[in-house]
Amino acid sequence: MKFSCEKETLLNLLNIASRAVTGKSSMPLLEGLLLAADADTLTITGYDLSMGIRTTAQVDVVEPGRIVLNSRLFCDIVRKLPQDVVYLETDDKLMTTIKCGRSVFNLMASEADEYPALADVASDKGLSLPQPILKSMIAQTIFSVSDNESKPIHTGCLFEIEAAA
Repeated sequence: MKFSCEKETLLNLLNIASRAVTGKSSMPLLEGLLLAADADTLTITGYDLSMGIRTTAQVDVVEPGRIVLNSRLFCDIVRKLPQDVVYLETDDKLMTTIKCGRSVFNLMASEADEYPALADVASDKGLSLPQPILKSMIAQTIFSVSDNESKPIHTGCLFEIEAAA
């Protein structure tokens, strides 16, 4: 795998996807982020078997591929890079080289084949909503959500969707 993109683009993807990564897991791959580059798109996935986040961006992909990198370490490295183009390259032994400006880092990646797949959500059941409206809806109901885990049904909000008449 080999691609390049602006540091801010990569950091934005990492900040979003890493929210779904657990700190400690019995499965070491779940402590990592799945990076998948194909055509001109980079997809980064974080998953802890109960919550998954997948985010994508347009990047310059030279060689497509899929790897898993330790989330904490990768995010820390990218955060400290200078404001420039980040080049990421993985060889056939999964040694990943991250270059930006005069900085060069080498990380060992893991095979992506063992990374658990996220469930595909059917788009016919989807809902598109502007972010300010969703944020307002959450702000108006979050006070009533319980933080007591003994009754998990009380720890969430109910969304009811009705067809417009």
